[in-house]
Amino acid sequence: MDSVARLDAMKLRLRRLGDRAALAFALFLVISPAVFVMFWMLSLAFKNEIDNIAYPPVWIPNPPTLANYRQVFERCPFGLYTINSVIVSGSATLIGLVLGVPAAYGIAKGKAMSVRNAGSWVCAALAASLVLAGSASPAAESRPRGVAIDGLYDYDGYPPYIRLLECLYLPPRAGEKETVRLKFYAYPHLPRGTVVTLTLEYMGADYVSKDFTFEGGEDFAVDWVPAVRLASGEYYARSRIYLEKQNPQVREAIRMDALHFPFDQAPWPYLYMREDLAIVVGGGLTSLEEYEEIRRIYEGFTKALFANYEEFREKAEAAKAGKAFASDGKFDPKAFEEYVSEWRKRQAELQEKILDFQFENPRLFVESRTAYLRLLFLGRMVSKISRKLEKSVVEAHGAPEIQPATPRGFDSYYRYPVDEKALGVERDVIFRIVESLKPQPEERGGSEAEEGLEEGR
Repeated sequence: MDSVARLDAMKLRLRRLGDRAALAFALFLVISPAVFVMFWMLSLAFKNEIDNIAYPPVWIPNPPTLANYRQVFERCPFGLYTINSVIVSGSATLIGLVLGVPAAYGIAKGKAMSVRNAGSWVCAALAASLVLAGSASPAAESRPRGVAIDGLYDYDGYPPYIRLLECLYLPPRAGEKETVRLKFYAYPHLPRGTVVTLTLEYMGADYVSKDFTFEGGEDFAVDWVPAVRLASGEYYARSRIYLEKQNPQVREAIRMDALHFPFDQAPWPYLYMREDLAIVVGGGLTSLEEYEEIRRIYEGFTKALFANYEEFREKAEAAKAGKAFASDGKFDPKAFEEYVSEWRKRQAELQEKILDFQFENPRLFVESRTAYLRLLFLGRMVSKISRKLEKSVVEAHGAPEIQPATPRGFDSYYRYPVDEKALGVERDVIFRIVESLKPQPEERGGSEAEEGLEEGR
């Protein structure tokens, strides 16, 4: 009897264990996709643009960067959006508590209700919640405005306040800068003195912005000299009206005109995305000065990377020969570890400068993005080969493995084997790509296209 009881108890424990394992596996299958998506979103937030499109994918940012968050706060009033969200969510919660707590108290202290009455109360509560949710939802989603459908302007939630009629890109000429010429029609409900923020979007992202003040009248033109050079490609104009940028009179006029400026749609974006309104910037560099600047930048970065590599290689060879990092004729791993940590710090600073190039000069980055990608690879290759040399020094002396500091920005992720020959090949590839960007003489002279633009001037 005891053996049968023990056997039954064991079966029961095994059954319970199997049930728990099955439940855990089912929960894993259900939760893992959501966890993966959240992890991937978090990874994208801290990666640079090159790592975001790298193949194979870079799962863990190396190095992580806050540049994406900095751009969000620089290019749009994200702080204002956050405050608005806190106000709306806090107000909704407060109203729910004010209405729900007394009702819950009355239900709890009241007489017992019949099942039918309880069902009626539940149905009424559900209907009321749906009505409140519908009234609280915005009239329309804040979608891009001005999207063309069959040649017509499409808007939803509020009518446009300005309409883009014409656009023209004027390339730089001798002694001048490139200009974007825009002509708008202003609707009567746009207050005089309104500050309109115009943005040129490139590949779905804000590229450059500038504020213009509407001085009145139906038609008004803008000659815009962008603060940064425009890269080759198609741009579309987007307009926004930020309340915090308006004078008190304009701010009050906008607030009083809920029909044309519903508050929940601020800052009232409008995207002029018709094909005939695309601002097309010609391909390639437009002057030898730009080409020389790109060449100077890439020469500076490659020379600095190779200087770092040569210094580390010489130190490593001296250490293996017992001519450096030695104390009383013996290899001093602590001194070598301190040197590697200091060298990695300088290498990390150089790699971060290379990463910052894409933000400091977006036009030259876009025009030379293939060479830039190879430059990033070159920096990673130098960092990776330093690890290889570091390991060879330690193994040559039979010393324990050292643990030098790895500063933020030090990136040694490179999937292929690296040696000195590979570094030279990568440098040659970079300069062949840069050389291909050099504008040809016939592309910089007078042309029919330029004559047509001269007539447009």
